[in-house]
Amino acid sequence: MIENITFQMLDPESCDDVITVVLTPGEEKCFSGGGPDEEGFHFWTERLTYDADEGAVYRVEFSDGTDCDGRLTRTHKTRCLVSELATYPCKVDGKEYKFPNWEHVTSGQRDYAAEAMNY
Repeated sequence: MIENITFQMLDPESCDDVITVVLTPGEEKCFSGGGPDEEGFHFWTERLTYDADEGAVYRVEFSDGTDCDGRLTRTHKTRCLVSELATYPCKVDGKEYKFPNWEHVTSGQRDYAAEAMNY
């Protein structure tokens, strides 16, 4: 039987705190935030999924927002093998941690203002 996995990472909401994530096979955990800001709005979401058959965790980050230059949407997908979930050294508030060693899978962006100007 495939077990749950547990790993630590920076809290996507604060980017300052370390959180412990527990995922069961096929489970998805989501984090999100955003709202209006001084130039428009910003929204982001981060989704973690454990693919036990592949032995990897996938992280999909999505952001959407507007500023003085218009609207911009970005996506970024990374993965980390279960064996690499505690291999990337990082220091937070003077304490040493080992975080996932994420590998790039895909990324993209859509610049609505540039599209409107046929760039």
